[in-house]
Amino acid sequence: MAKEGTQSQFSAKNIVLIAVPGVVAMLLFLYDFFYYFGHPFFDDLVLFSFLIGVTPFAGGKFIEFRRMRKMEEEFPNFLADVSSGVDSGMSIPQAIYVTKDREYGLLNKEISKMAKQISWGIPFEKVFTRFTERTDSPYIEKLTYLIIEANKAGGDIREILGAAARNARELKNIEREIGTMIKPYILICYITYFVFLIVILILYKTFILPMAGGASGFIQAAFSPEEFTTLFFRMLMLQGLFIGLAAGKMAEKKIIAGLKHAIILIVVGYVMFNAVAEWGLI
Repeated sequence: MAKEGTQSQFSAKNIVLIAVPGVVAMLLFLYDFFYYFGHPFFDDLVLFSFLIGVTPFAGGKFIEFRRMRKMEEEFPNFLADVSSGVDSGMSIPQAIYVTKDREYGLLNKEISKMAKQISWGIPFEKVFTRFTERTDSPYIEKLTYLIIEANKAGGDIREILGAAARNARELKNIEREIGTMIKPYILICYITYFVFLIVILILYKTFILPMAGGASGFIQAAFSPEEFTTLFFRMLMLQGLFIGLAAGKMAEKKIIAGLKHAIILIVVGYVMFNAVAEWGLI
């Protein structure tokens, strides 16, 4: 049931972000291919088509991940307050209803919905399940599943809620520690990209240009520095894409989260490469 809700949510949230920019990007690419293939600006136009297709989706996902993370930060506090309410003699639905007036940041909207559903007489298991589907967070899903199943099994719900609240806080603390440990590796990814650009410049100046200058006849015609410039540009853009995706996978365990890093690296790499070309270094 949760999966069905997630899939419908995905289609509702992301269809515009994927379909519209994707179609525009594809049309631009086809136009570039048929009218500008072989033109000096062909690679630039293809790159812009790619960015037009990817940037809206990456921006939407960035906002979605950020929203999810903020809700996850407040979820342990919500569980702790519900646990306190149950300890004082309330039922779980009553304890949830009481928390609706407290401050939980972005989670407040979802808790208000839960409180309304409880006031309508909807079983709290269904309320929690729908809440999980709306937040679309694996972290929240695990904890709510534990609470629902434990309640069905007839365990001591006070102990379960207390343990869930403590577990939620511990998980978040561990995630923060891991995030702090990962940051240097993300920085290394960025440094690697710029080192790659420097290596390209050194290779071009110390190897490509001298060989082109020393060649003659057929070899000179075949050994074109302009072709190597185009090749290096394409390599730099691809390097930015894959390093960015790898950074996202390391930081947030999702390749798709790396799109923002990829876009940053590609844009910065494009600006730097063209600046270097203007200065006559490549």
